[in-house]
Parts: sequence; structure tokens; C-alpha cells
Amino acid sequence: MDSPDLSFHLPDLEQAIERRILIVAPNTALPTVIERMSQAHTSCAFVVEADRLLAVLTERDIVRLTAASAPGAVQ
Repeated sequence: MDSPDLSFHLPDLEQAIERRILIVAPNTALPTVIERMSQAHTSCAFVVEADRLLAVLTERDIVRLTAASAPGAVQ
């Protein structure tokens, strides 16, 4: 089965690359990171310590963490 040609719907990679980068320390409180992500209009934060990337925290991670800590959440 041939794959459909979706190239006319998709931007070039150069256009899709996110240029706004938010860097936070690993000890930054989650509410602070969420606020800074909102202010920066970005969907992720790079967690960096001593010039080393430790993690990329995404909106999906925040949703998962929030749902897991909600009252009545199944662990």
C-alpha cells in the first residue's frame, strides 16, 4: 500500500522548528515552570544543569503529572 503524499500539507522542517527556548534548573518549582512556559508561549522547557541537558519537560508531562496528583487519581 502506497503512503499518501502529505507534503503539500506540511511545512518545511525549518518552518516547524521552535525558536523560543525555555531553560530551567532542575530545582525549579513546577508551577513556576508552567508560568514561564505560558509567558514564553512555548510547549516545553529544557531542564539544564551545569550546561548539561537533563530532560525536556513537555505540556504532556505536565498533564500526566497533574492527573496523577489529582484527588482520587489511580496510582
